[in-house]
Amino acid sequence: MRSLNRCSAPRSFERSDADRLTGLRETVERVLMEVRAAVADWQEMRGRALELADELTRGRSPVEPAEAEEVKAFLRWVADDHFTFLGYREYELVGAGDEAVLAALPETGRGILRRTPSTPRKQLSAKATALARAPHLLILTKANSRSTVHRPAYLDYIGVRRFDAEGNVTGERRFLGLYTNSAYEASPREIPLLRGKVEGVLERAAFPPASHDAKALLQILESYPRDAPVPDRQRRPVRGCDGAARAR
Repeated sequence: MRSLNRCSAPRSFERSDADRLTGLRETVERVLMEVRAAVADWQEMRGRALELADELTRGRSPVEPAEAEEVKAFLRWVADDHFTFLGYREYELVGAGDEAVLAALPETGRGILRRTPSTPRKQLSAKATALARAPHLLILTKANSRSTVHRPAYLDYIGVRRFDAEGNVTGERRFLGLYTNSAYEASPREIPLLRGKVEGVLERAAFPPASHDAKALLQILESYPRDAPVPDRQRRPVRGCDGAARAR
């Protein structure tokens, strides 16, 4: 079964502002095209996430084994109905020195990224180049654009870096989408990447496991936004959580 939606504009609007009506029609057509592309390609994009997890299992990686294991687990976790895959594209990092170019690879776009990008080669600043070459497997952030599919929220960005035999970053596999309700409802102690940081905070706090302070701290951590970036070092969050737990 299919549901039908009807949109209409008042006649006064049609007569008084033809340019706005044309722009509205073009926007609706673009959104419908992106919906069709996301629906058609979502299974392939999900499969690509699982392929990357398997690739990390088979191949060598310059990062610590514990980090690689958590990244594998995270990719499998998002593929398990915790992420709505809307777009995918692969990029190559080229250039030497402090500045480099991030080039979109032809024929790799899927979903909302299926179309050829308006700027297929993006010149990176020295700071952006340093970030692009950071020796970590995963990039987790928010995109600077809102989704036109599913819900009008800022897109979630998952990037998986590619390395050469010497351990240098040579590119990125990028997913765009939205975390699902089940992801937001999951305990951070069950989410790959987050679970280790939560345990690190609990260990540094060193509260007796059954104490009021330990339970209060765990409640604070359970309420932490799932898509908020978690610092790599737990020391600073511990100070804040420690004080908040004792104040309860």
